[in-house]
Amino acid sequence: MEIAAAGLNHVRIPIGYVRIYRLLVPGSYLCTRANISQWAYDLQEGETYIGGQDAYLEKSIGWAKNHGIKVLIDLHGAPGSQNGFDNSGQVGATTWQDKPENVQRTVDVIAKIAEKYSAPEFADTVTAIGLLNEPAGFRNQKVIDTAKEYFLKAYEKARHPFPTKSDESGLLIIISDALVGLVPWKNGYMQGDNYTGVSIDFHYYQIFSDAGNTWDFNKRLKETCSVLKGRLQESPFPMHSGEWSIAASDCARYLNGRGLGARYDGTFKGSKKIGDCATRTGTGDNFADDYKEFLRKFWDLQAQLNEQYGLGWLFWTWKNEEAAEWSYKRGMELGFIPTDPTQHKYTIDVLCA
Repeated sequence: MEIAAAGLNHVRIPIGYVRIYRLLVPGSYLCTRANISQWAYDLQEGETYIGGQDAYLEKSIGWAKNHGIKVLIDLHGAPGSQNGFDNSGQVGATTWQDKPENVQRTVDVIAKIAEKYSAPEFADTVTAIGLLNEPAGFRNQKVIDTAKEYFLKAYEKARHPFPTKSDESGLLIIISDALVGLVPWKNGYMQGDNYTGVSIDFHYYQIFSDAGNTWDFNKRLKETCSVLKGRLQESPFPMHSGEWSIAASDCARYLNGRGLGARYDGTFKGSKKIGDCATRTGTGDNFADDYKEFLRKFWDLQAQLNEQYGLGWLFWTWKNEEAAEWSYKRGMELGFIPTDPTQHKYTIDVLCA
């Protein structure tokens, strides 16, 4: 109800191989928020995760339908972990690409999701399916190569989930840029008449590096004008930002992983202190006026770029426990996110001048 009242029209619901610990998300053309902590499909003997997530997914879809909200179902974790991040359910090694059976299980899960949610009773609510969240292509070439092969197979299952191949699914099918930019996805990849209704998902975050945490507010806006706009314009596919935030540091608790600290205050291994995290995260009650003004500019800029040059956006997150810079709901309460997402205080021309 609150998401609909905020003028948002989509939620992105992550499901996966294991527990999902992070909260998810809202947006304009697309949108998001969820915290579903069970494996939805294909839990096998000897695996130590909780099954039954699909029942909660269906409940969530029902709630969304009741309030006129559309749903993007995103496969957020795969067997072996596609990125080694906690949001895949397994922290550490990225081994999804090392075993063909991992990839095949992932394809099979997509087939099950697509078959179920392409049915007529879901047509007005479930609009899109994300084939796999953030495979970590930066780790090695094999991840990129495996992701490219996987997306081709998973596309076929998602587009043609029924016994009669001519009876296509109407879902928007989403691939990830694998966190490596656009180069692997050019030169004809998934182009032509055999591929329809495909979008590529780009997650633009600035704060997961030592250098990124040192940027001042003006630098953040300048980089966004260059990188985000450029990526949206150059994409060989329609593109959207499936996750983004207005965070200016990595200070949010457990953002880098439970107990790992933050680069901004020097508590992350190998980092040097830049500033005090108390000024960058928390409930937001103590945020300085210039920081809140930046947060509004950062919101206006990213939202408008994604709307003008892409399919839309999904903000991470709708709400959380204590990180206002990552909370759409808290941002509205504090005034640095508008209560009407179509109303912008600053234009692209001003912010990118």
